[in-house]
Amino acid sequence: MAMGGRSKGQQQEMFAAASEIRVPGNLFCRALEKHGFDAFVEDTCRAFHVENRGVRGCVSG
Repeated sequence: MAMGGRSKGQQQEMFAAASEIRVPGNLFCRALEKHGFDAFVEDTCRAFHVENRGVRGCVSG
């Protein structure tokens, strides 16, 4: 900063509510969803899922 001091104006508050921020989302994730990736993973992992217990070998909770 140059010698001479600061201007007399006040700095504005730097706050933005999350509801005011517009983000397009993760484009990679949207592309996966568009091509049915969730269904593919669910079908692939179905054999390893135990009803009411989650995944075999992993403690639930």
